[in-house]
Amino acid sequence: MPIFLRFLKTQVILFAGWGLLLFGLLFFTLHFLLVHFASLRRAEVLILPQKLNFAGTVCAPDYARHRFPGQHLVFVTFREPAHNPYLSAIWHDIEDVEYINLPRFVIDFNFRGRRAIIPRRRVYDPAAQWILAHLARWLGRNPIVLTYSKIYTDWEPHELYSKDLEAMLARHPPDPWAERWPNYLRYCMYFHLQREVPLRQPSLPQYLCDEVERALVRVRAGRADVRLCGLYIKKNMVDSPDGSDHFFDGSPLENYLPAIRFLASRGYQVLLTGDHALPRQVAEELDGMVVDGETLGINPWLHRIYAALHTDIFVGDTGGGMMVAGLVTDRCALGLNTFEFISAFNNLWIYFKHAYDHDGIHLSFSDMTAKYAFSSDVPGAFTIETNSEDEILEAVRCYVEEMENPGSSEIDPALEGLWPSYSGFKVANCHISPAYVRNYYRKKALDSASQPPEKVI
Repeated sequence: MPIFLRFLKTQVILFAGWGLLLFGLLFFTLHFLLVHFASLRRAEVLILPQKLNFAGTVCAPDYARHRFPGQHLVFVTFREPAHNPYLSAIWHDIEDVEYINLPRFVIDFNFRGRRAIIPRRRVYDPAAQWILAHLARWLGRNPIVLTYSKIYTDWEPHELYSKDLEAMLARHPPDPWAERWPNYLRYCMYFHLQREVPLRQPSLPQYLCDEVERALVRVRAGRADVRLCGLYIKKNMVDSPDGSDHFFDGSPLENYLPAIRFLASRGYQVLLTGDHALPRQVAEELDGMVVDGETLGINPWLHRIYAALHTDIFVGDTGGGMMVAGLVTDRCALGLNTFEFISAFNNLWIYFKHAYDHDGIHLSFSDMTAKYAFSSDVPGAFTIETNSEDEILEAVRCYVEEMENPGSSEIDPALEGLWPSYSGFKVANCHISPAYVRNYYRKKALDSASQPPEKVI
């Protein structure tokens, strides 16, 4: 009898799941036709919805519009709790982009601390994609229909990079990452297109900017002649298996405080975003020159978008916040705690995480750009450390000097030349922070007793 009851329970759940799937897809179809039929008719390029992280909702529509300039793009995504609800607003005045944020017609709830979705997304999403693709062909104007991955993968990189890539692939013995570089380059072509196909940059509507700017003026007591700096600090919700900080995490909040005080002393109001709350005593100490959404009294989601798109300079750890800031293509940014080593965004000054082998010797930069380029794929091969407060302060000083006096920074061609032409570093026109270069050589000098001189770089 218990076996029969378990079987019956399984069949009831299965039947209910399929029933909910059919009803959910029916409501999805009716909702799309009733609300978004005009968009479907306008679409010349249609991006189908699926589960996507926040960074994907930022770069996927921007990549697609640069691939198909002048064609009407309809980007469809499913609403997720971690997605910024203000993201669709940044396309408000770009006539050939429509950003549609759809609900799933499913049962979505938390059970014992975990999110549960019935029917499952891995069944619902492909079915919804199939329906939408066929609606576009039957009722639309036969648009180009792409999934998120095909935005990157169904075209060939520019010959400027592909020749060197092909030469690397033909090399014997093969590069340790020969299988990874081609797809990585297809993604990095986004940075090439951002420069070579200049388009109007996304921005918040003026009424939302006004709301944020009134709050900024209020908390700094009307102080004039102030510039704005966005600051994004990353902290993963889940630590590494051994309980240590995740290797993609930024530094502890206190490590950024000397740099924040320096920025305030130079007349920058710092807009803090990311995964750390602003301590009240720090906000009071700097008298409104460092803020977050809570201290401003505005929606924190709105604060995050404004800090990324509407500030004079931007500093941040590599992550979603830096991805949004990367939509502003005519502004250099400073990337702190950069890891993986292949990480890149357009016009980025990079301060990498320092990495050491098991003997405590700092990795050579030639290994960082080759043997360990895709560094998260070789866990345990080396240890990393987040940027210290002195390093962050020094990097920010160098960055501010460069932003206030463009072209004044010293570039190290020996280190930068180690990146191949098909790397994100080269495609995105990145540079190594002079602060990192100095500290790198200093650390290697300390190792020189145990390493041959020719391996210093």
